[in-house]
Amino acid sequence: MERYRRIGPGLTGVFAVFSGLAFLAFLAFLALYVVGGHTDQIFSWTILPARTAGFLGAAYAGALVLFAGALHDRVWARARISVLPPAVFSGAMLVATLMHLEKFHLDSPEVLPRAIAWLWLVVYVVVPPALVALFLRQQRRPGADPAPDEPLPVPLKLVMGVLAALMTGFGVALFAEPSGTPWPWTLTPLTGRATAAWLLGLGWALVQGLVDGDRARLRPGFAAIGVTALLDLLASVRYRDSMDWTGTASWSYVLAVAAIAAMAAAALLSFPGGERAGRAR
Repeated sequence: MERYRRIGPGLTGVFAVFSGLAFLAFLAFLALYVVGGHTDQIFSWTILPARTAGFLGAAYAGALVLFAGALHDRVWARARISVLPPAVFSGAMLVATLMHLEKFHLDSPEVLPRAIAWLWLVVYVVVPPALVALFLRQQRRPGADPAPDEPLPVPLKLVMGVLAALMTGFGVALFAEPSGTPWPWTLTPLTGRATAAWLLGLGWALVQGLVDGDRARLRPGFAAIGVTALLDLLASVRYRDSMDWTGTASWSYVLAVAAIAAMAAAALLSFPGGERAGRAR
């Protein structure tokens, strides 16, 4: 009998599916981040201003890193960071999609945006309940989690706690009232709720990291958050004309994203060499 809970056949199958979905997410990254000004032609709904597409594209790039980092590890405790945060995000995104279904290119006369819109809808209907069901199934598998090898330092836990509170708070506020929540660029009800979905997923990832309390289990999560923050900082420069620099919202936002990038980099660079991380494989 195995000492540690390992990923069962069901979750391995989901990760195999996510390998295919990762390719689609990469295409979404290209459509949203690289050529974000053409979402009317190459995405499931039209996103304006392009600054929002930059944020969403950066988040999809982070998701790719998350799954790539978790796919190679078959110990459940180190892979589950890639399950519940995406479930939270995809569930919120499904609700946002259904609330604003008329905004999607489901009836577009153009084949490409119509196909992408229907693919989007199918993916977000299927993925959230599948991830929750498989998480519960995996938690019931025999075995235990390995003991934490690399406890989170207190300063890192404090920073994670503050960022988790900020992301969750803004995520809830944006989802409830997109037009009434301060934000450094213009958001529509749909783009506000799509942005909120990512904030809720990232906030959940930080909360889960605090609960697990082991950096060895959070490497994919820290890498994903760091990539998202770095690309979003670059998007702030690229789309600087879309942001309101006269008040404090834009500057506060940039400082917060820079702090997230610094936290992720510090966490990754301070990891021990990795000898202990391989013990439970």
